[in-house]
Amino acid sequence: TDDCGGMLRAFALSRAARLGAGCAAAGLAASQTECLGADARRISESCDAVGVDKSPSTGPRPLMEQLTNPPPFGSGASRFDMSTYGGRALHFLNVLGDPTTLWTSAAELEAHRDLLRRHAKGEKTGATDAELWRADKVVTATTRGETGEMVPAPFRFSFFAYANLVICAGLLRPDASLASAAFFQWLNQSYNAGVNWCNRSSGEGDIQSLATAYVAATGAALAIGVGGTALGKRAGGGIVRLTVPMLGVALSAVLNLVLTRRAELDGVPVYSTDGMELGISKAAGVLALTKCSEARILWTFLLLTVTPVLSGGALSALPSAISASPTGAMAVDLGVTFACIWLFVPLAMAVWPQRDTVAVSALEEQFQGLKDKQRRPIEFVEYNKGL
Repeated sequence: TDDCGGMLRAFALSRAARLGAGCAAAGLAASQTECLGADARRISESCDAVGVDKSPSTGPRPLMEQLTNPPPFGSGASRFDMSTYGGRALHFLNVLGDPTTLWTSAAELEAHRDLLRRHAKGEKTGATDAELWRADKVVTATTRGETGEMVPAPFRFSFFAYANLVICAGLLRPDASLASAAFFQWLNQSYNAGVNWCNRSSGEGDIQSLATAYVAATGAALAIGVGGTALGKRAGGGIVRLTVPMLGVALSAVLNLVLTRRAELDGVPVYSTDGMELGISKAAGVLALTKCSEARILWTFLLLTVTPVLSGGALSALPSAISASPTGAMAVDLGVTFACIWLFVPLAMAVWPQRDTVAVSALEEQFQGLKDKQRRPIEFVEYNKGL
């Protein structure tokens, strides 16, 4: 960003390759010395040639500005500032909180992909920035980033809140019997297994692996979840009664994730920041599962602690005719549960970028001393951690 006096801020959004292309278009070398000494007019013409913002960098954009004033569409860029937690939270709320992407057909998805491909090639598509951002959101919400295959609608995270509306309502029942707890834990873990499998970061997998992982994940998670619920009911204190089942649900969710996506422990692809695939890293696979597990623990904690408090507060604030009615109370519980899932899952996912970065020094020996396409030493690599 500072190499060209702050005038090439948007180049950073499309990686260093676009900086090299822009300098080349203006007949400049991409080194810091020559960029700093270059004629400002020629740098400006270079920026215009590749359609980037020449304004000086002023730090992260305010969240409201990101939400209401999207930047011009750029292939490979993001509508929101993915380098900040706030930007990532808006990204996940925008992509996962929009139910209209759920009924995207295969033909519509291909049309959106074709539009983005033609735009990336520099063809004149006639599409507005809003239409291009919409196409980008639909592709992101409906496909797996690593393979591009279409995720079945029930297992997309944009459907997650709707599916868990029933599941969490059952899990949060204070008077649930052991049989009821077992059923909702099985339903929860079965659904989680499907979501984990469809949103894995590795392209590897087959039906036999899925079946094996499903039996192991749901069996072990069911035992932990039901056992935790039973222990919680026997505990004396109110905090213990809440904490023990919550730990059981969190632990079973992590176990489900790791068993369903255990193929990633054998490694996931890693890339240089200019998009060159460098190989398969087991260390990156462990990081992917670790960070996804942390997100699940966080949203489990939020859902099983905040939701009952908000639901109780809503009931106490409503007229007694509603709160005293079993139907009215159930409607309030379900409404609050849905709102909390819709909000907390994206907020937990935003803790880590989906396209994450890790220092080469934290990876295997084979990734040490590598150079990128511009023959520069590679210090950081990117990998897709999945959802």
